[in-house]
Amino acid sequence: MSASTELTSSECYSVKKAAAVAKVQGLLGREVVMQNVLGVVMWKVVAELTPSIPPPKCLKLSVNDYTFDHESKTLFASLFLHLMCGNWQEKVQLLNNAIHEYNCGVG
Repeated sequence: MSASTELTSSECYSVKKAAAVAKVQGLLGREVVMQNVLGVVMWKVVAELTPSIPPPKCLKLSVNDYTFDHESKTLFASLFLHLMCGNWQEKVQLLNNAIHEYNCGVG
């Protein structure tokens, strides 16, 4: 492909998006069935869905018992681990113990 005919990443995205929209529009009103090892999921393709319940008002969140004395490079990673795992070192140790028990045939 010559340099004059190469698409930019935003043009590639636009082309892919237009193709996806056209494919979905072709399925309007049809039931779609997807099956995998976990089971079957079926849904009907609709043009637009208006939620029956309004979205919640803006929630105010806060972080308790957390010190922000980390380097700027690791602050968000540290905060993520704090919010997601509590004591993440303990969770890693529990996971390692479970893997060890499984591998050794214990339990």
